[in-house]
Amino acid sequence: MVKQDKGQKFQQAFKRARKEYEQLLEQREALDVRLVQLQRVMVTMSPLVGEDPPEAHLGLTDTIRQLLRTANAELRPPDIVARLKALGVKMQERSALPSVHTTLRRLIDNDEVELSRDLNGKKRYRWIG
Repeated sequence: MVKQDKGQKFQQAFKRARKEYEQLLEQREALDVRLVQLQRVMVTMSPLVGEDPPEAHLGLTDTIRQLLRTANAELRPPDIVARLKALGVKMQERSALPSVHTTLRRLIDNDEVELSRDLNGKKRYRWIG
């Protein structure tokens, strides 16, 4: 009887932990989206107020996730590079596109992003999360 009570307590504790974990993931996703939105606003407004644009605080993978998540259309890798630069993400010109391609492949492998091709055969990516 004691073993069963301990097992039930562990089950309940596990369920509470899982629920909190899932809630925190949802909050983090919402915060990441909002951070990208605010960053876009500040990058756009920085020349008007004479301030430097903010540096990106998310890593490359998370920033690309947010770009795709908030995009209204499929994006091509050069579009993603341009948006990253517009957000103030510091990237070397020679490694920007290969880095984006590598990140997109990982996101495809994780079933977060879907690859399609346009009529010209160019790769386009969309968020499927």
